[in-house]
Amino acid sequence: MLATSGFGCARKAETPPNVAAQTPEKQPEEKKPEPLPLAGTVRGGAITLFDEKGVVVAQVKARAGAVGQKSGHDRSGGVAGLLYKGKATLHEKGRLVATLTAEEVTADEKTHVVTGKGNVVARSLTEPGSPTVRADTMTWRPDRNESRGSGNVRMTRGDRLHRPGKAFVADTRIRRIRMTAGSSPATLKF
Repeated sequence: MLATSGFGCARKAETPPNVAAQTPEKQPEEKKPEPLPLAGTVRGGAITLFDEKGVVVAQVKARAGAVGQKSGHDRSGGVAGLLYKGKATLHEKGRLVATLTAEEVTADEKTHVVTGKGNVVARSLTEPGSPTVRADTMTWRPDRNESRGSGNVRMTRGDRLHRPGKAFVADTRIRRIRMTAGSSPATLKF
């Protein structure tokens, strides 16, 4: 039997009967193994977070801590750290501008978010007139240039204590802060 194509003629190969009966069985797809979670405990550890251009976003140091891969519902594969008695230095465009200290500090490698829990204190290092802010919890987001805190918020400037609040939102340098104490938030500029 001859088959014709646009490039000429060729003879069609005949399949021997014993080969046609030996079709391979479909193999089940191999499942990729889950990555093993890696974790460790550190003493006197430090974590440096860099942006996609290699510029320092934050540095976190602590007396002790635990560092490991994320697991559970978060499948991003990033690294997270939980540091005890930690201090984070917060940067804008690679320049050190503020600090955040807390009983526990977490730092996320992928999002660069730094979170403090327990006696959290944020201070500006570039604005001499800006206040020191204290809260039970605080989160700093470099992508928004913003710190948010809640629970027993206290703002001091020198020896003066400003009215306490429930929550606050401030820029990283703490030049502008919006305090929520009662029903109406107050915005302060320094």
